Amino acid sequence: MGAFKIISPLIAAAFLLAACATTSPVRTLYDDEADFSNYRSYGFVARAGTDEGDYTSLVTRYLQAEVGRALELRGYVPSSDPDLLVNFFVRTREQVRITERPSLSMYYGYRRGWYGVWGAYPMDRDITQYTVGTLHIDLVDAARDQLVWEGILEGSAAQKLLDDPRTGAERAVRRIFQAFPHSAPQRGLDRDRPAGVEPD
Repeated sequence: MGAFKIISPLIAAAFLLAACATTSPVRTLYDDEADFSNYRSYGFVARAGTDEGDYTSLVTRYLQAEVGRALELRGYVPSSDPDLLVNFFVRTREQVRITERPSLSMYYGYRRGWYGVWGAYPMDRDITQYTVGTLHIDLVDAARDQLVWEGILEGSAAQKLLDDPRTGAERAVRRIFQAFPHSAPQRGLDRDRPAGVEPD
């Protein structure tokens, strides 16, 4: 019974850490004065925030392809004189995770694992440093040169984009645009309902 009381919280903590590692929360910011019924077309900024040199990076190329698909599914059309301009930014930061567990020396010392120990026993501390990636997708009112919507993704999906842009871009963009509530105005469709989605 004593061992069960100690091991169970460790198992629960492991599941919690696994859930945190695989969850990629999306945050959004928007201009509440923007009228999205005025936007019908899109294009990309001349130089994306994901381009550090004088060339288009692979990250930018894959993001452009996936965002283009996402917007066109919502009725927007590409244009050389667009209503909306799209830009991308990727940031990384280092984080430290500290976890504690009962000291193995207390388990496998003279007791030889026969039974557990109570919580006041010494704990071993594991310190892990890891990189967290964050992707920002900006939609800008081209006529006003004003940011009107931003989707922000942090976690494993954003980090996957940095590690493998070819496969990571689709997942990251899909996650962000699940939080985008608008579609281009189309005949027979609700103004702010994504194209192809039936009303409730």
